[in-house]
Amino acid sequence: DEADHSGLHHYDGGVVVRSGRWMYILDATGRRTGEYRASDEIRQIIPFGENTVILALYAKGMEIVDLGNGIFPMRVGRTDTLGRANALAISEDLLLIADGLVGLSLVDITDPTTPTLREQGITTEGRIEQVSASGRAVVVDEKGAGIGLLRATVETVTRQSALVADLAVLLVHLVDPATLLVVTEDEGIIYYDVSDLQMPVEWMR
Repeated sequence: DEADHSGLHHYDGGVVVRSGRWMYILDATGRRTGEYRASDEIRQIIPFGENTVILALYAKGMEIVDLGNGIFPMRVGRTDTLGRANALAISEDLLLIADGLVGLSLVDITDPTTPTLREQGITTEGRIEQVSASGRAVVVDEKGAGIGLLRATVETVTRQSALVADLAVLLVHLVDPATLLVVTEDEGIIYYDVSDLQMPVEWMR
């Protein structure tokens, strides 16, 4: 199902394209300059520094890759997780991984060459396939259990509250630490004020 998980991701030197286990690097003109084969299917790519990206690898956790000049990308560091890595977000030096039925896995990326899986994560009643972060605010889509609102610190992530579980959620995204955008199948786009993570307030749909 490579086509289901293919996409374009911009970085400072151009664009990277993911397809299956492969990441292709294109310059600003669209010319392919390099390629990288990951250890498993790439589910998401997010930027990490000027010319570095982090890959979510479905059954192999995550990898940090230095794109360099776009010709010879090199792996900087990697670590496994216990679940199925679907999506990534960063809060300070903490990488948050939507890890399927395992929940939200936490990886310390203070030293990119030795990313370290934290023993403590966030368990869930559903399956986490989406995560978004802005500042210390974190949101996860817990399939079958609603939308979880969390707060990240240097050491860990703690659950603050949850939104209703009866929405058919397509996308969750923190526009900024105080604004949550939720795209739903039936209700369209809903905005929440999450400046107080313990008391989210719907303000527009």
